[in-house]
Amino acid sequence: MFLSYSASATDFNYCMGLFEADIDADLLDVTSWLKSLTAVLSTDESISIYGPGHNSFMVSEEDAETLFVFHARTYKNIIGDPL
Repeated sequence: MFLSYSASATDFNYCMGLFEADIDADLLDVTSWLKSLTAVLSTDESISIYGPGHNSFMVSEEDAETLFVFHARTYKNIIGDPL
């Protein structure tokens, strides 16, 4: 079981964290969850992806692929209010 979340700021530091637990675990027990030590998705200047966040996982119509959809910007600096 995975639970992803948006973290950090709303600028290029915006990123995504991840919790994971065994599918048979008591998901209401905080000790069942393991938090990633670092962001699992963050700015990658080499491919011009800045501030990735809000995301979804889904399966393709043919059940052939798991799809990962997220938003990000193609520019680093935000002019004006970052919200």
